[in-house]
Amino acid sequence: MRRSLPFVLIALSVLVLPLAGCRSGGMPAQTTAAEPAKAAETAKAAETAKAPETAATPSTKDPTAHDTAPAAAAPAADAGYDLYSWNAGGAWHFSILPGANRLRSFDEVKNAEISVEGVSALKSKLRKLEAGEKVRWSARVANTEMPSKETVDDLSRFATQLGLDLTVTE
Repeated sequence: MRRSLPFVLIALSVLVLPLAGCRSGGMPAQTTAAEPAKAAETAKAAETAKAPETAATPSTKDPTAHDTAPAAAAPAADAGYDLYSWNAGGAWHFSILPGANRLRSFDEVKNAEISVEGVSALKSKLRKLEAGEKVRWSARVANTEMPSKETVDDLSRFATQLGLDLTVTE
């Protein structure tokens, strides 16, 4: 009996499959001249009902990415960016990182892949941000400090010209 089971299944599928296209009563379906046109009209209506495709909105430019490196993840909505500064060897260094709700370590802040040396390099990074972005500048991380009042004022004016929302906290 086991050997005949596959044969029975094949025989049934040969008999049943042709009937699948039949309407009730066992007769093959008859198509009218209007049915192909109606099917085409339904397909066209379904196509136009789809949501229009829109171009992806440009993401916020990430100042932490080098021009040759892939962009880092953009900050979460309203998280903005954190700006840190420190003096090493008589030169000012800066890092802009996506905003975080935690205190960072100095090793994280001074990372050579994201830090820049000099005010002009920082201004280049700030230019990459979109107007309206929030930037929080603080010296709350160990070994970070604020530059002179003149430098802070210069960078504050520059950020305002770019339309950035710069908050300085010492």
